[in-house]
Amino acid sequence: MGTLPISLRMAGRLAVVVGSGPVGLRKMRSLWEAGANIRAVSWESPPAEWIARGIAWRTGPYSSTDLEGASLVVAAGPASVNAFVVADARERGIWVCDAANPDRGDFTLPAVHRSASLTVAVDTAGAAPLVARQLRDRVAVTLEPTLSEWVDLLAEMRPLVLTHIADPLQRRVIFRRLADWSWMERLSSESRDVVRNAMLAVLSSHTTRETPL
Repeated sequence: MGTLPISLRMAGRLAVVVGSGPVGLRKMRSLWEAGANIRAVSWESPPAEWIARGIAWRTGPYSSTDLEGASLVVAAGPASVNAFVVADARERGIWVCDAANPDRGDFTLPAVHRSASLTVAVDTAGAAPLVARQLRDRVAVTLEPTLSEWVDLLAEMRPLVLTHIADPLQRRVIFRRLADWSWMERLSSESRDVVRNAMLAVLSSHTTRETPL
């Protein structure tokens, strides 16, 4: 069965991770980097780095009450515990990831490379996480250094286009012009400010007196 790749905004949402072995800690890191509030449940004491990050850590056995208020759940403990976590999450209508048995859960967490506004994710639907991480690392080293800078500029331009250009067809024209690969090439030889001003000039050429930039 296929999966649907999505980018989920986790800022301010609670993610519960049950288990703090190497897999559980990797899942915590991914969720933390995405801005999630994390509640960890484990027999182990929290590592110092996680104390410093201010996550909620409960040392002890898993309880179904640990899922209260959660938006996502990751079961990264022993298989027998994971089965209870998955069942409890399903009963509450919460998406759950079973790190040991991906087919039993609702989602998997891909291997991710982040650079400013650019995110590259590689997913094998849980079949081969080591391969996913290797592919992620290979892709990361091949990315042009200016690619994330270009994406940052596009993130800055998008709300301006949406604010000042009412016609959907005109918006599409502008987005196509700003998404041309030549902008990244310009960033290799020109300063960010120069390229930014050139992008603004493209937008200004499509604005009207009623909606000036």
